[in-house]
Amino acid sequence: MIRSHRSSAVSLELSPTLARAIRRKLLRWYDDHKRDLPWRSRSTDAYAQWVAEVMLQQTQVDTVIPYYERFLKRFPTVETLAAASLDDVLTLWQGLGYYRRAVNLHRGAGYVVRIGGMPRSSTCLQEIPGIGRYTAGAIASIAYGERVAAVDGNVARVLSRLFYIDSPVSDRDTQKRLWTTADHLRPRQRCGDFNQAWMDLGSAICTPNAPRCDLCPLIRECVGFQAGVAASLPVKTAKKTVPETHHVVAVVKSRGAYLITKRPTGGLWGGLWEFPNRSCPVESGAKTVLNSLLDCLGFDGATQPRRAGVLSHRLTHRLMHFETFVIQPSRRNGVGLDGDYSWAKTIELNERALSTASRKIFALANKLTHTQS
Repeated sequence: MIRSHRSSAVSLELSPTLARAIRRKLLRWYDDHKRDLPWRSRSTDAYAQWVAEVMLQQTQVDTVIPYYERFLKRFPTVETLAAASLDDVLTLWQGLGYYRRAVNLHRGAGYVVRIGGMPRSSTCLQEIPGIGRYTAGAIASIAYGERVAAVDGNVARVLSRLFYIDSPVSDRDTQKRLWTTADHLRPRQRCGDFNQAWMDLGSAICTPNAPRCDLCPLIRECVGFQAGVAASLPVKTAKKTVPETHHVVAVVKSRGAYLITKRPTGGLWGGLWEFPNRSCPVESGAKTVLNSLLDCLGFDGATQPRRAGVLSHRLTHRLMHFETFVIQPSRRNGVGLDGDYSWAKTIELNERALSTASRKIFALANKLTHTQS
């Protein structure tokens, strides 16, 4: 069995007998309890698996399912995705968050079409923009049956508890150990099912805060359970203080249309449309920053700005505050002629790719307009 769960090498911890028992029990459990998910009906379609894996990054399964089904209906093949505009892709992605995933997926589709189709090995899949080791392993094992591991957050949590790995899960050495362990456990057959079994076990049984150990098929093999520490694993590094940023937003309305601008493709919310805004350091007055922004946009004849309020929007690694002002200039200027700017009526805004924060800002501005009308 396991000689030492803390300091010895993986080869000493994992005997062939134990590995066989884990494979047998996990696959048996998966056969009885696997989730009915739409991408599993297209298990041999590498493109469908790719879309699912990208959407599932940092997003819960229940949230992903309707987005996945709409996305595959609109872009059923990698060729249709590559031929689409980024605006169309981002519009369909609205509300799913982490928009960089959509940008990379679209970019990757173009790469796949240029090379003549989806690569058929995990190594070659990693050459596609946006695909890393885990995603490549998941696609290759599920769609092509390649004998390769795939360690995501769920799998890392299960392995940390199963083998009592108590070093910080994000450390390089810990990650190497997790992947080495997963490699040792790979079955010769059904590797795709085996990788999905880990994922399902982590999602349904070996959950982050309250693992349901009494229902786990690997309870007898789990050293974390035997030591009474399963719920405290994996060990995470201390969270850093979330930085806060402050911004001034100008919701400019003229002749029933709103001025919007397109963000650069790279970075946060890349390629999405938003209302003109500018960073506002705490020590600077919001009105001063707003006037500077309006001057740059050419609205020297704007009516008195009306303050709609402050919207706070939380992201994973930052907290953003948007002080929002509604402006109704006496005339339009030429800014709308620039390719990075556009005038859009309300119905058109609904069809544009806007971030969730921008839609909340628009709702805040509309609330002010309706209150004062």
